[in-house]
Amino acid sequence: DPGFLWKVAAEMQKNLTQDEKDKMFSWMDAHSVAFLHAPGKKDHRGPKGDKNAIDIRLMMSVLDSDQQESLKKIIDSYRSKMDEVLRAMKEGSKDEASAKAEIEALELAMKNEIDSLLTDEQKNKIDSLQSETKQKMEDARLAERDAMVSALDMTSDQIAKLAEINQKHDEGIKALFEAMKNAGNGADKSSFELNIKELNIIRNNELKLLFNQMQLEVIKVHASLVMMFAR
Repeated sequence: DPGFLWKVAAEMQKNLTQDEKDKMFSWMDAHSVAFLHAPGKKDHRGPKGDKNAIDIRLMMSVLDSDQQESLKKIIDSYRSKMDEVLRAMKEGSKDEASAKAEIEALELAMKNEIDSLLTDEQKNKIDSLQSETKQKMEDARLAERDAMVSALDMTSDQIAKLAEINQKHDEGIKALFEAMKNAGNGADKSSFELNIKELNIIRNNELKLLFNQMQLEVIKVHASLVMMFAR
């Protein structure tokens, strides 16, 4: 049940003593934990946000044994080539822009070589499985969102305002990551972490104004459960 933790959080908020809540929440406040990650729209991209990324596990499920061996060899071969490029960049014999261009070219070549392994029937099967997976993920996202709205007894105004807060926060996070990426080896990681923390503080303060005490307690209990399950 995608909304299970929200249901548990709502029950725990009613049954925990104030002392237990204080102990749970004090650590979160002290470390500026972002205590609400509302279910948001996902674009279901592959690794590193690449829409064209290859889903190896899904592909293996439709290949015969000979094709699986060929796929493994292709991946191992290109992984070795990519490792050489990254090693050269790390050693300083290749600049970052050139390395990135070579990696992208290798990824495209690998994708084309893998595509050549597949029959039209297998390609259609993979497309069908990907569509099913995306739909399941979307259904789970909506179910979790509905559970959150129910657990917090949110008003329509709160739902709309939360969407605005989340969008602004996400844009801020993306901007920081983009700046970090553009800085390359000269990126200041400590400054980046401080900026992330500052964005979390701003968002938390906005949420404190948006929700009442009961709602905030459910949100924080849910955040604690999410961190526990993540571990």
